[in-house]
Amino acid sequence: MSAIYYLSVARVPLYFIDGNGRMYSSLLPTQARYTGQIHVGQYEAYLDEKRREYFANQIVDAKLKTQEKFLVCGARRARKVVR
Repeated sequence: MSAIYYLSVARVPLYFIDGNGRMYSSLLPTQARYTGQIHVGQYEAYLDEKRREYFANQIVDAKLKTQEKFLVCGARRARKVVR
């Protein structure tokens, strides 16, 4: 499962921060547990280059797997239509 899935299940809000430390997007699960500890932990993860790279890789890997499934499914449907 992807990191985003686990964060959603744990009801942890996810903030995307650019290289200058400004938030440019967020994912907020319903009934999120908003605490200062979560925000501090997220910022600490952002500051830790190895953790940041790990999370980025998890997101990219999940995106690639999803895209591959989508394309394979589309190719199968296209073959059925052509036949």
